[in-house]
Amino acid sequence: MEAMLSEHPQVLLVRVKESHLQRKPVVYLGVRGYQGIVDSEGVVVRCYKGDWKVGERILLHEQFDFIPDRWERAGELRFIMTDKHVRDRIDIGIEDRWDYQPEFDRALQLSYSGEVKQ
Repeated sequence: MEAMLSEHPQVLLVRVKESHLQRKPVVYLGVRGYQGIVDSEGVVVRCYKGDWKVGERILLHEQFDFIPDRWERAGELRFIMTDKHVRDRIDIGIEDRWDYQPEFDRALQLSYSGEVKQ
């Protein structure tokens, strides 16, 4: 994990405000499902590493191999690692994103700032 974090100059906690999903039907090993392309708009909640500011708008583009029938991202907290600080859409790979976990949040805060914020 530390190696992955050190590879990226930007490590963020983002709250997804809205997301738009495009579904593509697929059949894998006889199971019907959907691949998905998701474009989201969010806001930076924490910047553990890098030069993003809290409250800054961020646009994300993600691809998923499998999307469940029910899909809702609005309001979700996500950890994002990126090499960019741009206004344009940022492509996020599967290895560059994680769903929020309080323990990971605390660990990142301690690693980068030495203190934990509520």
